[in-house]
Amino acid sequence: MRTKFLLITFFIASFLAGADLPCQAFGQTIPLDAHESIDLPINNGEAFAVYINQKNLWIVANSASRITTESLRKPDSHFIKDVKKISSTQAAIFDITLNENLAANIVKSQTGTLQIILQKNSDKLTQYLFPTITTNELKQYLISIGVPTAKQIISFTDPETGHDMKVIPVSDPGTGVSPARSFVEFNLLKSAQGVAIEKISDNITVLLNKGSIDIAAANGLTISADITQQIRNAEAEAAAANTPPTLYPYARWKLPDDKDFVPVTEKLFQDIAYGTPESSNKARLRLVDIYLAQGLFAEALGVSNDILRKSYKFYKTNKVASLRGAAYFFMYRIADAERDFSSPELAGDKEAEMWRDLCKEMLGEEGGGFNFTANYDHYIRNYPPAFIQKLAIITADFSINRKEYDSANAILDILVRDNLDEPIKKYIDYMHAEIYSETRNEEEAAKIWEQQIADIDTPLIRARAEFSMINMLLRQERITPEKAIKRLEKLRIVWRGDNLELNVLTLLGNLYLEDKQYSKALHTMRDIVLYYPELPQALTTARKMEEVFINLYNKGGADSMPPLEALSLFYEFRDLVPADKDGDMMIRNLADRLAGIDLLDRAAMLLNHQVQNRLQGNERSRVAAKLAQIYLENHKPKEALDILKTTGYGELPSDLQLLRLRLTAQALAQQDRSDKAIDVLSSDNSAEGNLLRLKIYWDNKDWPNVVSTAEEILGNRNDPSAPLNPGESSVLLKLATAYVYEHDTGQIQYLRDYFTPLLKDNPDKDSFLFITSESGTIDYENLANLDTDISEVKSFIEKSKEQAEKKPN
Repeated sequence: MRTKFLLITFFIASFLAGADLPCQAFGQTIPLDAHESIDLPINNGEAFAVYINQKNLWIVANSASRITTESLRKPDSHFIKDVKKISSTQAAIFDITLNENLAANIVKSQTGTLQIILQKNSDKLTQYLFPTITTNELKQYLISIGVPTAKQIISFTDPETGHDMKVIPVSDPGTGVSPARSFVEFNLLKSAQGVAIEKISDNITVLLNKGSIDIAAANGLTISADITQQIRNAEAEAAAANTPPTLYPYARWKLPDDKDFVPVTEKLFQDIAYGTPESSNKARLRLVDIYLAQGLFAEALGVSNDILRKSYKFYKTNKVASLRGAAYFFMYRIADAERDFSSPELAGDKEAEMWRDLCKEMLGEEGGGFNFTANYDHYIRNYPPAFIQKLAIITADFSINRKEYDSANAILDILVRDNLDEPIKKYIDYMHAEIYSETRNEEEAAKIWEQQIADIDTPLIRARAEFSMINMLLRQERITPEKAIKRLEKLRIVWRGDNLELNVLTLLGNLYLEDKQYSKALHTMRDIVLYYPELPQALTTARKMEEVFINLYNKGGADSMPPLEALSLFYEFRDLVPADKDGDMMIRNLADRLAGIDLLDRAAMLLNHQVQNRLQGNERSRVAAKLAQIYLENHKPKEALDILKTTGYGELPSDLQLLRLRLTAQALAQQDRSDKAIDVLSSDNSAEGNLLRLKIYWDNKDWPNVVSTAEEILGNRNDPSAPLNPGESSVLLKLATAYVYEHDTGQIQYLRDYFTPLLKDNPDKDSFLFITSESGTIDYENLANLDTDISEVKSFIEKSKEQAEKKPN
């Protein structure tokens, strides 16, 4: 038996608001805005079919219409590219090529003509035609569509696709098919008016019987379970047709029963695997809709990407970017979501613009300003419940953070009013506690959070309540930073992957810094940068990491750390070294730390990189002197001489010239070229020069020159009667020893008599008395052993280091 269909009637004009060119559609004014219209003159009893297949608009009139190709061409049109008439003895058929993918609506003007409204937004019908599955006497499947005003069946071949078409014009304006449906043997195309059937199999027959179109096959149609389910839900789709246009029509997406999810999705996977490229993509698109309706955002994202890989044309035509954008958004990949909502095919779409505003707000960009309550009735109320609930929570959170508590309460009240609060009631309670906490009703907040912290069945709420409680206790100074750190470290382990983790990491990093746990602080801040690179907090945190690093290694912050720990931390985060003078100073400071713990090769490697790649002029010569000093400490005189030779400049400050000369002399002395070293020092008559000469003579056991040099040093003391300092006493020991080797007992006795009173409380006094002993028990073997106890000339080394670090005047 054939079944009559429920025809949903409503005014198309109510969905074309906001235009500038008015016309009358069933007594209502239709503003057309930037849209374009095509006028169709009507003869008595004339019927039309109007549909879009890909980028081609088809107009089929069932009689000798007054329409001509010239009347359809519009030279100033932004949408129409070309108009062709298809040869036919049955009807007037026109193929209009469009510049882009558009939607079409049919309205009737005041003058009695029909108008085709071309627009970028979604289309609407005044009457919906829905197919139904019936059986014949042989119990074979056929499809029936009730069309009381159908006139005849027009047959022709679509030159764009090569498919045979069966088109049925109707006389009722705006009576068409939506959505399109794919069957095994044919496609039922979406139409603005009439019925358009695209044959896939030659076995298909289309008959017109008393106001009904029957589509059959010789052995019966092949009807998939998915199509059966869709047809069975025709009334639900009819109800969805009355909802305002939206990118996320839950009424069309949802399944009648949760039990249908598995069989429906399994059938869609079969259709994807075994269907044609077009039917497979249609199955993928339906799968995306179902996943989004169920809140399965990762799955929706994966299938959306499959559609993009398979056919960019299909992806763009069906605005899959809006679906993928929603999946990205609810997975907190906000930058990716904003990119999708900015796709060209969504340009001019007010709903997509709303989502772009929300993304910008979440990313901290200018131009945001999403308003949940203002957009609720127009768009959001038609979304899947999972969408509505998540959007409400996100925007209420924003309102609370901005201290707009009335706005937050208004959003939460909408959920209660529309019976959407039950699945997220605990989260709503949590947010009310947030408001209590911010408005000084902290006892009420604590009561709610304590209950939620104890609720092991809701880990999301439990984690957020714990974080908020820690924050409140810190603010009230009822918990120490150390205890807060321990609680946050546990919380970080149990909750990962959204803005709560970001907030936990941010607070934890700040507490680590306050507690001077620099390694943990930098590691935590690095996690923020790595996990949330698209959020503004990542950039802020990266800058803070650089500041912390500079404070550690240029301003003494790392001095309190064990040397190896400080060095390990530096190498781990060496990408934070600034590419400026601060960075150069940081590397030199590190080299000092390395040299201080005898890691001389590493220290030399750092400074050598600076000298060879980063520095110029006097600064290069000064750092090269520092590098030469480290080479000498590491007993590498050749490398010291090489670096001094390659970094010399004519116009160096005098102090730097003297320092480099002394380092050259030291390097020559280490190569057993003492005569050359003394020649280099010939012009240096300073105290430092004399000390270095003394050391060279001493190392070579040149006792006469040790005597003459040491006597000159001691003779130049500012106050001969003043006690000797450790540096001067070291020179005295060398002088006394030299006299012993020279067998000059008279001078030994003189030194003992003159300098003993000046060595009071001096650590070298006992050694001096032993060397100059009058007992006569000293032999030269004992004296030779004593050489190892006499310290090197420490003052020279210290002064050399100081000179290497000095800046030129």
